Amino acid sequence: MEFESINLNISILSKDAEKAHFEQMSTIWNQYVDLLTGSKKVTTPDGIKGWYNGQEDLQIMGLFNKSSAISLMMGFATFRNKTRYLYLEQIAIDKQYKGHKLGVRLYNEVESQATSKNIELEVLNDNIIGMNFFISLGFVFKRRDDDLTGYRMRKSLT
Repeated sequence: MEFESINLNISILSKDAEKAHFEQMSTIWNQYVDLLTGSKKVTTPDGIKGWYNGQEDLQIMGLFNKSSAISLMMGFATFRNKTRYLYLEQIAIDKQYKGHKLGVRLYNEVESQATSKNIELEVLNDNIIGMNFFISLGFVFKRRDDDLTGYRMRKSLT
């Protein structure tokens, strides 16, 4: 698939987003559930929607292929703007679209939403690909998490 010719759209999902978006998001989530959560517990579209609606400050940004007849979600990111930093909770690209720099494009859009001068995230110990991805974007290790399951990383935007 030639990604330069695809009409990509990156946008923040509203709390009342289409059910299809939550279905696509749960499919992507379940491809990486062990790397995103450290468990094998899969989720459902209703589970994703309930979690999103229960989080006042959480934002979901979707990466969509607008070239097809339906709006196809190719990836998503979840984040929160806090007082001192933007906290990136997760970023995931559907496995069938990996290797085309879509994660970088999605991350750049998330970064543009930052209302502070830092971005922070946590990455699980087993997620070596994720660690390398964030290092390539300029993140550095801040500290090991207290529960020893991962690392806190930070990027300064100044």
